[in-house]
Amino acid sequence: MAHAGLNTLLIDVEDAVVYRTHPELQRAYSAPMADYRRIVARAKSRGLTVIPKLNFAKGVDMHNAWMSPYDEIPDDNPRYFEHAMQCADELTAGLDIRCLHIGMDEDCRPTATYLDVILKLRRELARRGLRTVMWADIGHSWTPHRNAKTKAILPALPRDIVMMPWTYDQRSQLRWIRLMTRLGFEVWGGTGPLRENIAMWAADIIRGGGHGLVATLWKPMNGAHAVAQRSIIRKAGRYFPG
Repeated sequence: MAHAGLNTLLIDVEDAVVYRTHPELQRAYSAPMADYRRIVARAKSRGLTVIPKLNFAKGVDMHNAWMSPYDEIPDDNPRYFEHAMQCADELTAGLDIRCLHIGMDEDCRPTATYLDVILKLRRELARRGLRTVMWADIGHSWTPHRNAKTKAILPALPRDIVMMPWTYDQRSQLRWIRLMTRLGFEVWGGTGPLRENIAMWAADIIRGGGHGLVATLWKPMNGAHAVAQRSIIRKAGRYFPG
């Protein structure tokens, strides 16, 4: 990533590590927290900013199932946020991390509840000196109702939240990027692994006044996917260096 000219590593952590405060979240594939901390140290030594990601979206896609048995705690119960922030604290303690990604994509909550959860998470992170980063569901041909929900909450969100619109559709998202930037948000485009999709997002981000590009593959970081990982890293670096 450093050689390709990229500047930020987003780590999708969730239940991939063993939490001291929540050993019950350990799975068969969970690694020691020390492994995560070594990755962070290595990335920072190469000049990369590190952003850990925990997903708190609820719904059919089960993005917050990593929190089981706490994932089904009602959103109006403070315990849900206490468990969430204890995990966040372990991922940031002593590591000079400035942002945390809260996920929130493909969420099935009602609009008002969705907004309330984001505001609560953002408030707790801000108390810790952390900036909130989140997915913004926009432009998806298969879920127009989620596009509408995102659009509805944008005016009520604090402008210090980094919005990360994403879609794997091969069509321009320029109007959405312009909407968010005009509202005052910092905007990073979230791409899929296809060269054409990365190129589309790079052009839209630049034309729409956005601020960055995040390349995603959504495959385990192991030898079987190393070639694909290196490929999208190089592609992203060529289209949107630095």
